[in-house]
Order: sequence, then C-alpha cells, then structure tokens
Amino acid sequence: MTASVQQYDDMLMKKILLYFIYITGITAFFVYYLFPSENVNEYIAFKLKEANPDISLKISRIKPAFPLGLKFYAANLLHRNNPVIEVEQIKAVPGWLSLFQSEKLVFFTADACEGTIKVKAAVTKPAEGSAGTRTVADGELSGLRIQKISAVKNLFAHKISGILNGNITVGEKGEDVNATLAVSDCNIELAKAILKIGNLTFKNIDAVLLLEKKRMLQIKECTFKGAQLNGTLSGTVELKTPPGKSLLHLSGNIAPHPSLIASLGGTAGAAFSQKKGAEQSGGIPFTVGGTLENPEIPFFSLFK
Repeated sequence: MTASVQQYDDMLMKKILLYFIYITGITAFFVYYLFPSENVNEYIAFKLKEANPDISLKISRIKPAFPLGLKFYAANLLHRNNPVIEVEQIKAVPGWLSLFQSEKLVFFTADACEGTIKVKAAVTKPAEGSAGTRTVADGELSGLRIQKISAVKNLFAHKISGILNGNITVGEKGEDVNATLAVSDCNIELAKAILKIGNLTFKNIDAVLLLEKKRMLQIKECTFKGAQLNGTLSGTVELKTPPGKSLLHLSGNIAPHPSLIASLGGTAGAAFSQKKGAEQSGGIPFTVGGTLENPEIPFFSLFK
C-alpha cells in the first residue's frame, strides 16, 4: 500500500513539473514573440530626447532577454541626426539590488564594430525642487575597428583604420565627457599628400580628452609612435555645425625618423636634418590651425 502511494505521489509530481515547464515555455514564447517592441522603442526614444535633445537612438527591434532584461537589435546612435556608431545588438540588465535604492543602475553590453562596449549607467531621482534626473555613465571600449565607426567616417576626409580601446565617463546630462583612449595598428590614408607622404602608420596613439558642455574638446595629452615619426599633440577644438567647420587650436612636437628624412630629400629633407638638435630635445615644434575639414600646418606649408 505504501509503495503504491509513493508511486502515485511521484507520478503526480512529474505531471505538475511537466505542466509547469509547459506553462513556463508557452508564457516565454508569447512574451518573446508578442513583446510590444514599438511601444518600448517609442518610450526609450522619448526618455533619451528628454535627457539630451541632441542624442537619438534608432532601434530596429527590441526583445526581452533572459535573465530579465532587454535586447536591442541593429541600433544606430545619432548626434543631431549625424550617425555616431552602429551597434549590432545591445543587452541591458538592471542592477537588481539598486532597484531598492535612490540610485538605479543599468548595465549595458554591446557588440559594435567587431568589438565590445560595456557601460554602467547610474540614474538618480532629482532632489525636491529640482528638475530632471541625474545620469552618470562609465563606459569601456574594447577592440573596436575605427574604420567601421560612423562618426570617424563622416568627420574625416582621410581614411583611418586601427583598433580602439579605452574608457569614457559621461557626466550629468552629458555636459562633460572624459575619455582615455588608445589606438593600435593605426593607418591614416591622407586625402591630400603632405611632403609627398600619402600614408601615415602608427603603432600606438594614446590620448586623454575632455569634452566640455558639448562645445569645446580639450586634447589634454596625446602621444603617437609611428613608422615615420613620433610626437605629441595638445590643444582645443571648438566644435561647430557641421562638424567639418570645427576650429583647431593645436600645437605639438614631431620627431621624424631618419628613414623619413632620407625619403623626402631636397628642401624638406635638408630642413628636417637641420632640426636634429630640436628632435633630440623633444621634437620639432608645430601648430595646427584652420578647420577639421581643412587644417592648416604652417611648418609644412614651407615645403609646398
């Protein structure tokens, strides 16, 4: 009698388990395929525009992700309707413990430009009497191919390739953005040759940047080591619309390699050779003016 009762209980438990799996599967199926993608898309677009009117995000479709979260497919980030970067997919997961705190955390992981972007965003409710929410974000870039980044392709007439890594911190309402970036295996195919040089290759380019109030880009520090020359660069870029009209106020030093000096020959080669003392003491000084689409480098203009 006891054995038959035990068998009955086992069969009952199996049936309950099967029903549970079935109901869970059906629920997950309908949640996934009947997910209100358009409504969520419109809500995200509204909240993003509310936080920063200059930024918009176009998303092909949105689906729930497991464990609980959202996945965005074929997302395109734009700044004033200019493409910044295209992302294959983004997974967003909330920090569950933060849901019970005043500061909410959301973690994003994105596949973009054959690399990965990871972002932690903190959203805080406004204090009494103040308007809007406070958002701060920290991002990590890993293995992005520069030639696939929309902003790079649209901003520069030169063809630029390489691997981008770095960290970016975005302050409240995007007013200030700090970035520490590192580019490796970089190649720049110049739109117009300088001193008969059509291509520049760099093993490493490291830069520390600050974007203030969306208007002024400070290049605090930039060092580059390449096949033809090494050097440093710093200064500011006054951002304009369209971006190609942005004003350059940059200065730096370059140390051309002996192979570059030899290949130039003539007046340019002789001038660089006469600068060996300057090269050994930190490089040959130069400035960059003009605009992003038409930079002016007085030192190089001597050899035209």
